[in-house]
Amino acid sequence: MPALIASGSLLVTLGGFAFKQYNSYKNKQIQFQKNVTETLFFRNLAINVGVF
Repeated sequence: MPALIASGSLLVTLGGFAFKQYNSYKNKQIQFQKNVTETLFFRNLAINVGVF
């Protein structure tokens, strides 16, 4: 029984760590895409053709 509890807690810990890493990756990816979109949008507006 103690081995089952130990392996279960190890599995939960590794699962939590994996979820945290994945979440961090997705947040950085979204932030990067937001940065690219804003940069392209404002550069397009900076050349007066983008307004039309």
